Amino acid sequence: MEVLGIACSPRVRSNSTALLERFLEGAQSQGVRTRMVSLRTLNFEWCNGCESCSVTGRCVFDDDLTVLFRRLDVADGVAVAAPVYAMGMNALGKAMIERAQEYWARAYLLNQPPRAGKRRAFFISTAGTSLPGVFDCSLKTVRYFFRILGFRWGGEMLVSAVDAAGEIERRPDWLDQAGRSGARFARSLQHSEGWE
Repeated sequence: MEVLGIACSPRVRSNSTALLERFLEGAQSQGVRTRMVSLRTLNFEWCNGCESCSVTGRCVFDDDLTVLFRRLDVADGVAVAAPVYAMGMNALGKAMIERAQEYWARAYLLNQPPRAGKRRAFFISTAGTSLPGVFDCSLKTVRYFFRILGFRWGGEMLVSAVDAAGEIERRPDWLDQAGRSGARFARSLQHSEGWE
């Protein structure tokens, strides 16, 4: 059983990535294999709206995101960590989701639904502000992403008012919660617990 972690932040010492790392450690404590991919280290093209995937079910680009999506196809669980930029998901995370249009095309145009079953997804996000609704846009976007890939919602961890690089390191309470969330998430995969 494997949980794939996707870090969307472009920043070194990212707060959302630190929470994801602790989340994956928690999953490992339950005997689950984990792998983490950082989008900032990948080389990929952004969706250009050509709509080729509507006909073929595959993106015209063959790059690092293609490899990541194949890993997602076989993962039992996924945890996406993305900071809020300008009241929405940051650009790297959004670019990944836009490139996943091929999954929407296969499911809704070509009648090729994604693998489902017990697969679960978890979302981690941080924001520098605590304005009301700061996570609303990101949540809508990531829920869409998980749905078209065939993952059921497995929970979320949303942390506001952390802004400076590495600031989360001074919040052991949040880091501990991330670890506990990862452990609980792993157990939900192993025992099909519902977090709907």
